[in-house]
Amino acid sequence: MSGEKKLKKARGLRREYRLAATVCVILLFLSLLVLSAVNKIHGQVRIYTSDGVSSLNVRVQHIDLGLNQDFSMPVLKAKYTGITFSSAAKNIPVKASITELSSQEEALSLVEQYSKEDKDIEASVSSIDTTRIGFYAVSMKASYGKKKAMMYLTVDVKDIEPPVISLVSDPEHYTSPVGHYEEEGYTAIDDVDGDITDQVYSEERDGKVYYEVTDSSGNVGRAVRDIIYKDIVAPEISFADGAKGFVNLGDSFDPKAGVSATDDVDGDVTESIQIEGSVDTSKVGICQLVYKAYDKSGNEASLVRQIRVRDPNKADKDPTDKVIYLTFDDGPGKYTQQLLDILDKYNVKVTFFVTNQYSDYTNLIGEEYRRGHTVAIHSYSHVYSKIYASTGAYFDDLNMMAAVCQQQTGVTPSIVRFPGGASNAISKKYCPGIMSQLVQQLPARGYQYCDWNVSSGDAGGRTTPSVIYNNVVEGCSSHSVSVVLQHDVHDFSVDAVEDIIKWGLSEGYTFLPLTDSSKMVHHKVNN
Repeated sequence: MSGEKKLKKARGLRREYRLAATVCVILLFLSLLVLSAVNKIHGQVRIYTSDGVSSLNVRVQHIDLGLNQDFSMPVLKAKYTGITFSSAAKNIPVKASITELSSQEEALSLVEQYSKEDKDIEASVSSIDTTRIGFYAVSMKASYGKKKAMMYLTVDVKDIEPPVISLVSDPEHYTSPVGHYEEEGYTAIDDVDGDITDQVYSEERDGKVYYEVTDSSGNVGRAVRDIIYKDIVAPEISFADGAKGFVNLGDSFDPKAGVSATDDVDGDVTESIQIEGSVDTSKVGICQLVYKAYDKSGNEASLVRQIRVRDPNKADKDPTDKVIYLTFDDGPGKYTQQLLDILDKYNVKVTFFVTNQYSDYTNLIGEEYRRGHTVAIHSYSHVYSKIYASTGAYFDDLNMMAAVCQQQTGVTPSIVRFPGGASNAISKKYCPGIMSQLVQQLPARGYQYCDWNVSSGDAGGRTTPSVIYNNVVEGCSSHSVSVVLQHDVHDFSVDAVEDIIKWGLSEGYTFLPLTDSSKMVHHKVNN
């Protein structure tokens, strides 16, 4: 080859190289332009919670465009620089989380997508069960032309809602200024755990009740109740030992002697006592007084007191030294009419300590009175746990039975017998010391109580008329004045009465009913 040809060939190669170099420069320039354009591919995916305020923000801030090893194929790579959780009040970096989404469809529908320069950034949510706490995948895809980049995030579905404590309030509920709040009620419901009422802790302080409960995810629910204080308890009127319900004919009587009133909030309110009625000691009879006491809140206590005016020349005396007082407790009942007929046959008068246990026979109380027998009070309910719960409970029971007797006979009885007798110890189970208080308070209310000194044994289980007869005869033979305990609700006890009367009359005994002037038998008080 000539030198000229070689020179032309070299010049051609240089032009090709220059052209290739130029092409490379152009390609590099174009790549830079593409990279610049791709770097503008960015956007934000927002997955909103149900309240529409909080959102999960994921930013794709950088996409790299590179070349394969053979410099022929560009490669699109995507990165994300961070995740933030934002709300109206704060912007705090946390783990990605979606809460309060009720379904997969709702999660997808709440995805808001947008981009700049018409470059798409897409997001999808897959396999999220928002009813179950756990971790789920969120995929994100960035596109430029036909090139795509994929990124995956982990979404934590968690319970962030605290339980709700709902308080029950009674508009008529009040707390004593000196007492403690009595709970009206509440419920605690959690959107995940359900009813967790039994896990609520409450504390009373500073005139309020504070409630708190924690669900299984550690969310704490709280509530506060303002305590409404109001004094709604009336004072209590009481009589000191020695304040009797009896006065002798012609004697003076001070209705305020031994009477006091106390209030749980105001203390001693004796000065507030007002008395309605008067006592005429010029004649034998029953006088009624009404005592009323008031506290500073206007609560009123009212108590009816009977004062019996009696002739001292007739009191506490028995006509003979051989007297039998037959007494019958717990009726009237199924066998009371049979007993009344037996007593009429021998013109014997007895004492019935009546109850209201058998309402079908209540009318026989009036019949007992009309036939000349003494009607005395035993108990309205005869339920020990009720009548011996407190002195107030006892007198409530007594007053109810007195009202029944008044309705049946027109007269309020003056004699009572404690269920179980004054010596009973079972009352200690319900109110220690109650019997000691009752034997002191009863006379101040115009009543006498009477126990017994002869027991028929008819309350001790199954027995026979002959056993009852023998028990009574043996007991009466040991006393000049006998108060016999029987029960007219037992047929075997009623069946023994006729033989007891025959024996007593043949032995010179007088059968009498108890009256105000009778000498009362008292047991030793054991409570």
